[in-house]
Amino acid sequence: MKANAGKANSQVRALTGQLGTVLKSSRVIHVLTGAVALLALLGTKFTTPELWHDTVTIFATVGGFFTIYGVAFTIIETWRARSASEQARAAVERASRSIANLHGVKGIAECQTCIRAVLEDLGKVGWASTAALSRIIELYTAEFHEAYANPVSDERGLVLALQSHAASAPGPLKGKALARLKNTLITMLADLTAAASGKLSE
Repeated sequence: MKANAGKANSQVRALTGQLGTVLKSSRVIHVLTGAVALLALLGTKFTTPELWHDTVTIFATVGGFFTIYGVAFTIIETWRARSASEQARAAVERASRSIANLHGVKGIAECQTCIRAVLEDLGKVGWASTAALSRIIELYTAEFHEAYANPVSDERGLVLALQSHAASAPGPLKGKALARLKNTLITMLADLTAAASGKLSE
């Protein structure tokens, strides 16, 4: 769970770095655009001297170049804002998935703890409380709800086996009945471990 939280934090830091890069690159582009516009403006003194022969013409020439630069500035800022917005949206989506996965892993961890506690009780006294088995059923079904909806899935079969034991076992188990219950719980534990690994790797 800590690893998944760290992953979400690293995604936020990456977003910050990306935004900083976009901002820096846009400033460089603005400087270059301004420099090109200024050089083009000064170049007209030699290539088109009639644009500089009186005050009114000079004012119109300079104003025209400022207008061109303003249009270029607007285009650059629009591109920058769109790029930053897309990167921010992608980072938020990744962080949201990480947070959702973190919440899911909490349920898996609780179910694993319950299964280990029941296995310990079975090893000591051959019996586990109905409340503990019911909690395992609840958490396991919530994690594998899609598979549980399939009447022939392995996950549904495991839940039904555990439900049957929780509803009918009169006391301590021995022999094959105890072995079957332990095998069911160990299989569920393996499923949960695989599910947690999958969530943490996303």
